[in-house]
Amino acid sequence: MFGMLSEHEVDRIFRDGLTLQDDVRWTPQQSNASWVQFGAFLDSPRESTLRITMGVSLLQPAKYKILVMRGVQVLRRLDARGSHSNPPGSDPGGSAPEVWKRRTHKHRWSDRFADSVAYTPTEISTNVYAPAEHEATFRAFCEECNITFTGAWSDPPQQRQTSLAI
Repeated sequence: MFGMLSEHEVDRIFRDGLTLQDDVRWTPQQSNASWVQFGAFLDSPRESTLRITMGVSLLQPAKYKILVMRGVQVLRRLDARGSHSNPPGSDPGGSAPEVWKRRTHKHRWSDRFADSVAYTPTEISTNVYAPAEHEATFRAFCEECNITFTGAWSDPPQQRQTSLAI
């Protein structure tokens, strides 16, 4: 395939800006029947293989993920109401690693820790769940990542679809 991008290269990609022109279209997640997802390629002046995906649990719609990836390399990821522990030595000043239990957190690529270090995003609020949160959080994620979304949003389905709408 291709090698991993450095932290500097990843930061430059986001700094230069990305565009998502596709409409959001939800499909069943192949690896987990209780989730739906959408995915699309991002337009970038530097990299043609970047994808954005979002997955939402049908059983717990307040639990969802948004990722920007290049191949298997996760460049940015938001976990809504997920659990995570930062690795030892990753927090500044030598303090104990931060831990999230069913709290929203975001990952960014680094050369030292790959995508295993998270932080609490201040511009994304997921305190009380409401269905409109998916769109608001997606748009806030795009804004923080310097992604211009020009497509049309559609809410994830409330339940798994068993037939194809034509």
